[in-house]
Amino acid sequence: MSRCDRGESDTDPDDFPAAPTLAMPKLTFVYARLHALGEPIRMTAAAAGVPLENVFVWDYYGKPWPEVKPTLPFGQVPELIIEEGGKTTKLYMSTVITRYIATIGKALPEDPVDAAYLDMMMERVHELFLPLNPSAQLPPYFSKQQEGLEKVEVFLKQVEPMVAAKG
Repeated sequence: MSRCDRGESDTDPDDFPAAPTLAMPKLTFVYARLHALGEPIRMTAAAAGVPLENVFVWDYYGKPWPEVKPTLPFGQVPELIIEEGGKTTKLYMSTVITRYIATIGKALPEDPVDAAYLDMMMERVHELFLPLNPSAQLPPYFSKQQEGLEKVEVFLKQVEPMVAAKG
């Protein structure tokens, strides 16, 4: 059984430098048994030293996904449940969750231009998810695989000089 099958990330927190210890809310990350949109969230939490409990959606809600889906605001996961000071807040959408975790973990650039640059790169990478993720598109994925690879080539040509210029 892989780490993902056990609700764990392949991301090892020891791969990242130690982050300062901060008072953190209790964070429960609810997602499917996939890396997909969940892995950037898990990686950000590991890099920022933010504790994150990973729970499968069907375990958290105690019922099958088809029954849970219509009860969620956008009908999809990932979902982050934040418990702090007796208050529970739920966040949805992977880039929002990633940014929230980076914010509370003090892992974002202080300079607003650098922070915006990071957001720009994150949004561009996120645009590649659908054309490249087979779990999101089976069976049409296989017929669009070449199109997805072409988009990656365009992406790399766009991003490589920008990353090189930022250092």
